[in-house]
Amino acid sequence: MIISAWYIAFTLFTVGLFFVLPLRTAALVAYMAGWLVLPVAEFPASVITREIFTVEVIGAALPSNIGLTKAVVIPLAVLVALFIRAPGIIKSLRLWWMDFAVLALVLWPLLLGITGKATFASGAMQAGYMAAAWGGSWLIGRLLAASDSGQRELVEAIGWSGIPLLPISIYEGMFPPAFYATLFGYHPFQLEGADRYVGYRPMGLLEHGNQFGIWIAMSALAWFAMAKRTQSKKAIYVPLAIITALATIASQSVGAIALYFVGLVWIILPRRALGFVAGAAALGTALFGAVYLSGTLPVARSAWESVAGGKLTSALRATGRGSLGYRVRRDQMALGMIKKAPIAGYGTWDWWRPMGSHPWGLPLLIAGQFGILALAFSTVTMLGGAVRSIWRHSHSVLPIIVVMGYIDAWLNSYIFWPGLLAAGALSSQLGSGATARRSSSNRRPSEERPGSRNGDVAKAPSMTRAG
Repeated sequence: MIISAWYIAFTLFTVGLFFVLPLRTAALVAYMAGWLVLPVAEFPASVITREIFTVEVIGAALPSNIGLTKAVVIPLAVLVALFIRAPGIIKSLRLWWMDFAVLALVLWPLLLGITGKATFASGAMQAGYMAAAWGGSWLIGRLLAASDSGQRELVEAIGWSGIPLLPISIYEGMFPPAFYATLFGYHPFQLEGADRYVGYRPMGLLEHGNQFGIWIAMSALAWFAMAKRTQSKKAIYVPLAIITALATIASQSVGAIALYFVGLVWIILPRRALGFVAGAAALGTALFGAVYLSGTLPVARSAWESVAGGKLTSALRATGRGSLGYRVRRDQMALGMIKKAPIAGYGTWDWWRPMGSHPWGLPLLIAGQFGILALAFSTVTMLGGAVRSIWRHSHSVLPIIVVMGYIDAWLNSYIFWPGLLAAGALSSQLGSGATARRSSSNRRPSEERPGSRNGDVAKAPSMTRAG
């Protein structure tokens, strides 16, 4: 009941926020704040144990036994407030092919229920969850952040979202993560992997310490990009970029730190080199992905069967990095099960139970639950607009943030949720270019004020000023 009360209070707060702030600003503030302050879910009694690690929770990115989560509540609250404040805004949406990828993703579980792969009730419930969590987040970005100004404000919102994590990073870096337990009670991943090289890995009120790591890393990347490209506010952006970069390293999430530095290299590279680097990275990723997904990864075999591999594995365990081999092993085992039901998956969140534990990465969880077509839909949903923007040599840092967030999801079942907002924004035909500028220049003053008439507000998806 306490968790539900928080969700209701957040929804009411969000509705009120839309009557005080411009639409886009209200949506971004509510979305980021929701992830930073709300409890994850009412965890089932089956996972409330004294064990540090549990396989009974896969994260909020997919429907599972934990039921209602903030991954559903946050986008629904924002959309409800948006439609109350500007009921005609949906008329501004013009569908094109990228929208059908997310539409297929959210309806796919319902199709499985209709065809008998899952019960109809289960399929409908899973489709509703995906529509709210994935479709809702996508739609917010699609409606409110498609223009150049919208994308810039989204980058800044991602940057600011990391600032409240700084005091948590300091405190929980020195002491075992405790904020969540103090406020909301048991969290199944509060201590999982918390012990680090120095002190502890913070978690805050997020789903997992790894999610904390990628969140602060993407915040630091946003600040660095803004500091590099915005002369007028360097006095603010530069110190924030430095502070969040230090917090990223202090979080001690190795994968997030590596992705942060990859993003830095991308931002620093001259534009003429981006095409070659992007092509080489895409080719290398495709080749590695093909080998990895074949289930015959030579590196994995070497790591466990050869003498040298055994020594390497022991060395990694000695430094606390033994989880990498475990993750690869779980993924390679899961591929055998996925190949037995490749198209439609198993239709249930715990399809992996015969293995004793689930695969670590979100893409394989999607493939096992809904099949490889759903995995393809989710990949296009996340990466379609980002790849398009990179191909067009976009100046925005959003595409690389989306790509880094998606790569992180291959390592964890915890998605960087603002990446879905960015994916929706980048997928629009407005994007970065003449159409977006024309839409922005054609806005009437009444479309920028919180008190404008609903009919005026609905006429442009980027109707709000920066606040």
